[in-house]
Amino acid sequence: MGATVDTEVDGQPTPNADGDDITGTPDDEDGVIFPSLPFLAGGTGSLQIIVSGSVDGNNPAYVYGWIDWNQDGDWDDALENIVGQQITTTGTHTFTFGVPNLAKPGNTYARFRIGYDENEVNSVTGEASNGEVEDHLVDPAIARPPPPPEPAVGGFFIPVNKLAILAPYLVMMISAVLASSILAIRKKCRN
Repeated sequence: MGATVDTEVDGQPTPNADGDDITGTPDDEDGVIFPSLPFLAGGTGSLQIIVSGSVDGNNPAYVYGWIDWNQDGDWDDALENIVGQQITTTGTHTFTFGVPNLAKPGNTYARFRIGYDENEVNSVTGEASNGEVEDHLVDPAIARPPPPPEPAVGGFFIPVNKLAILAPYLVMMISAVLASSILAIRKKCRN
């Protein structure tokens, strides 16, 4: 993935997901781009993976990716596997995926694996005889959709949860208008 590759015998987790970059060279975390941040819970997200190396129809690669939506420190939960595809061409590949409603706001982690042996790269852990793994801090935080518009009451938008507070005042206003109207009608009838 990307222009450079380095080798690690095991994961190098750090709070910024840059453990393998600060312990050696080259900086190889250049294969994944997140153009649709922030992600919208319940919406659709996208990312791009730059595939380089020797890949074609006779020599395909397999790319897999995960995001820890619920921030429990693993990628084992439902809907956290967001990419799983055979790749037969080099270049930039765009992937779209659903962002679950249960996605928590705040920074979280993503892992992407590419290699020629699908059995080696379709799991978030384990050694692979070829290919690459990239970890990324997904930031900014997951966005929440805006709330739906409040219903209109008498031509004014009043939040539903405040109607209970306003109801006694509305009753008093309506009662005053009715009383005033009745008094006006009585006065007209007397004249």
